[in-house]
Amino acid sequence: MKNAVSTLTLVLVCLGLPVEAQMRTATAPIRDAEPIVVPAPARRVNLAEVEFKRNLLAVMDLMIRTYGQTDFSSLVDYIKATPNGSPNNVVPIDAMAHGYLSRYEMFRDRADLVKALDMFETAAKPDVYGDGSATSSSFVARVANVAPLSWGKVWASSPTSAYLMMGVARLRFVHPDDAALAARIEALDLRVGSISTQEADRRLGPDFPSRPYVSGTVNDGDSKSEENAWEAYCLIWASQTYPSYPHAQLWETKGLELALHSFVTPNENRMLNGEPFSTIEDSGEVRNHRVINPWYSNPELLQMAALAYRLNGKAIPPELLHNVQKVYDRYRTYCVKDATGRWIWDRPSDPAGDPSIFPIPGMGDDEFVRSIVRQKAADGYLWLQTEPVTGKLVIDPALGFSPESHLWRSIQNGKVVWYYLVAYLWYFPPIDSSN
Repeated sequence: MKNAVSTLTLVLVCLGLPVEAQMRTATAPIRDAEPIVVPAPARRVNLAEVEFKRNLLAVMDLMIRTYGQTDFSSLVDYIKATPNGSPNNVVPIDAMAHGYLSRYEMFRDRADLVKALDMFETAAKPDVYGDGSATSSSFVARVANVAPLSWGKVWASSPTSAYLMMGVARLRFVHPDDAALAARIEALDLRVGSISTQEADRRLGPDFPSRPYVSGTVNDGDSKSEENAWEAYCLIWASQTYPSYPHAQLWETKGLELALHSFVTPNENRMLNGEPFSTIEDSGEVRNHRVINPWYSNPELLQMAALAYRLNGKAIPPELLHNVQKVYDRYRTYCVKDATGRWIWDRPSDPAGDPSIFPIPGMGDDEFVRSIVRQKAADGYLWLQTEPVTGKLVIDPALGFSPESHLWRSIQNGKVVWYYLVAYLWYFPPIDSSN
């Protein structure tokens, strides 16, 4: 069961039935003299919801099936040895942590919680993630030595830190009887709080929203909507995960400002610091890297930010809704069915034609989300088909972040887990384990 979660097991979990007892009942011989007692369900079971939850969990569990026997120490060594490397290198570690935490939520197996904590702690270590000190070699530490703050020095570190914060938010619903595990969860919470403070504080200055202020249109074609959205994602998660921290209100205010500046059309005539500001076409079309690529043409990042409010039982602020539906509606025009009935993108992309990567929640398009999640679960792979990796994740450091490396594939696979996690938490929020 550790390396493959059966369909039956996932169905039992999604039904809220005790897995071990049900498995024993299913496999134990039945004597003629023994009556078969079928307890009445406490509530009516929505089989469509059961299937949907099962498929979401099954897709995320593919990360564990693929990398459950992988040597991640090679990745840690690689991160330490490449201080100028991408923050994306931490994504596979975060994805594994979330995968094991999902297993723990399903089966309450202490070993899965230990593995989840091991991975989260690895991602948050000072010599992996960085503590902002001059002695650290990691990507966050570089920021402390750069003045003035500039976009090129902190590329993608903010969403990676938010991925960690999502782990903390989930762990707050876990209350193990084991005092040692409880202490580790508390220490991790504090550690990620420190990381979040550094990440969020660095985004309070005037360098955000990102320049150029007019981007993503026909003439420019390199939208800054993605950058503004992922900074908003980080700031909002920091403010909602650590609301008692001194700068939490500043983080939220800045995060909502950046959200409002993520999807801005020319016909809004928006001005910022006395300059015209826009990031997308009037139609909702987003041009990034001078092409219309579905990877950059959807509102996934702002829905990630909105999730922080949803999980805290708060209304989603209007800034996080600005032009989101317009962008999503345009994105949906790129999603079509081919001759075999599979959902594909009708625009160039890498990988080609796979809208099942993005089960974007909260857009009033739940049937489509269920359909593409079903497709991805049936496919049985995340980003690209990947055989289980049983050795080192980083075999040849010279390959680094390249299509030929295990690392590159694991990063992309870890991002799909990220997107599916958002949908999973949106539709099936955590339940406090003490209840």
